[in-house]
Amino acid sequence: MNFFDAGSPYLGHPLLTPERTAEEIDVLFGLLADGGQGSDLLPMQVVDIGCGFGRHAIELARRGHSVVGIDPSETMILEAGIDEVGARSSDPADGALRFVQGTAAALDDAVGRASVDLALCLFTTFGQLASRQDSGAASTTDLLRHVRAALKPGGVLVLEVPERARAITLLVETEQLGATTVTRSIEYRDATTILHEHFETPNKTFDLGYQLFSSDELATLVERAGFTVMSLRDSALVPPPPTFMTLLAVVP
Repeated sequence: MNFFDAGSPYLGHPLLTPERTAEEIDVLFGLLADGGQGSDLLPMQVVDIGCGFGRHAIELARRGHSVVGIDPSETMILEAGIDEVGARSSDPADGALRFVQGTAAALDDAVGRASVDLALCLFTTFGQLASRQDSGAASTTDLLRHVRAALKPGGVLVLEVPERARAITLLVETEQLGATTVTRSIEYRDATTILHEHFETPNKTFDLGYQLFSSDELATLVERAGFTVMSLRDSALVPPPPTFMTLLAVVP
């Protein structure tokens, strides 16, 4: 089963706490300010691609931004749209908040062209494989194309993904996360490196795979899609894990 289906251990991931989420947004706005994209431009129109159960989208809406969260998983969108979130999204004291089920292509209908200030694609969303046979190449190119069309001139894209060399060197082949056992393996397919994760819970098993990039490959891919790279940090917004890198790019 896909990692984001019903019963997924992702919903109880030990890293994905409200405290971490708030810290990630704090760090993000610090990076935007450092890059001359001041957070004084409020409220912003934000899209969260691969929003999962909505943790970043909800936090940003609570801070007064207008947010659209997009995810292909029905389970995640349903979890994001629980009653508390629905009530909050209609509260005029908070930013507008809505969730859309779909891939990055859903941006074309969910937001206007050149209308978005900030696009997020965090915590390994970029490069995820739709199936074990998927190479990931088409989905990453499509994602960047749709995001590029949605962002305003000066709009910013933020990607957070594993860095290939560290992901391979620091690979933990077996790990116990509560009641879930995780096993990991690396597949070399032509010029592509793929990380596979298999999750065994007491009730179900789930699989997740994503393409790994070097920092140079990621920057080149983003630049070819029409962005200018602002910064490329050798870490997650908020560590751990120690394998992540974070890229910020702007639409010229």
